[in-house]
Amino acid sequence: MLEWARLQWPEDPPRSIGAIANRVSDPLASELRALSNASYGAGAKEWDGAALAKALRSFAVLSEDRAEQEDKLPPLMPA
Repeated sequence: MLEWARLQWPEDPPRSIGAIANRVSDPLASELRALSNASYGAGAKEWDGAALAKALRSFAVLSEDRAEQEDKLPPLMPA
């Protein structure tokens, strides 16, 4: 997924599955968040790889505006 994301957004590639989820539509966004939660969340969680495979067949890349709206840290030295 991260390799695909590097090809999709070469100027600003996402560094995590969660960041990719912010740039694509549902159902893929939801499935990527579920994968991230199952992999890195607290406690053992079940994850359905078949649902992710199905979601890969029907999604859209969101506009650049949505990707830029990700929560970003404020600058350390504001102007």
